[in-house]
Amino acid sequence: TLSNVRGGLDGSSGSGPVIRSGPRSDSSSDSETNATARRSTTVDTVTTYMDDAPKVRQRADDRAIEISQAGGDVALGDAPHGAVIHTGGGDIRVGAASGVVDARTGGGRIEVGPVAGSVRASTGAGKVVVTLVDPAGAEQDVEIFTGSGDVEVRLPASLDARFEIETAYTRRDAPTHIDSTWELDHQPVTGWESHEGTPRRYVRALGSAGNGRGLIRIKAVNGNVTLRRGR
Repeated sequence: TLSNVRGGLDGSSGSGPVIRSGPRSDSSSDSETNATARRSTTVDTVTTYMDDAPKVRQRADDRAIEISQAGGDVALGDAPHGAVIHTGGGDIRVGAASGVVDARTGGGRIEVGPVAGSVRASTGAGKVVVTLVDPAGAEQDVEIFTGSGDVEVRLPASLDARFEIETAYTRRDAPTHIDSTWELDHQPVTGWESHEGTPRRYVRALGSAGNGRGLIRIKAVNGNVTLRRGR
């Protein structure tokens, strides 16, 4: 149980839910069956119960939110100082954030943004949707992997980064493609290669925006990659 939450959050559960209670900045009330963090500003304490033994951690105001669980969905309303979220399997959703958001699931959809910072997202299978906004001059990096699924990324018009984009398709699936409103150098589709296991053909594209300070690296299997220009 989380109580008197007014800042960052660190919650962990081996299998059961992590439940937050206490004052909110809005008037809504809710009960979530998965690990959920709501808008807040310090966490006095975070208590999790494993084998009936409470474990208490302190979390500073300016630290990233950390959530780790064996499985289940994770929904995080916002992460003003970034977040590190790991689940053995399930969807991950993170709202408005700054800093770095690191979201990893053994399988499930990942949706992150808008983020005025950087994103790392990885899923064994599932669609990944990421939205970045202008970070006010800070460097932005994106690293995305999905073992099976589409990737959609919306990037700010002020983006200053290089592009390394790759999607592959196996024999039983339709050819994949890279669609971008940013100008990219599309490489020739490879022949059938098996250095990563199941034979697949690779579709790759490279490019750069601004001075290429950051890096947008995306790797997908049996899914299309779409890059869009935001504001």
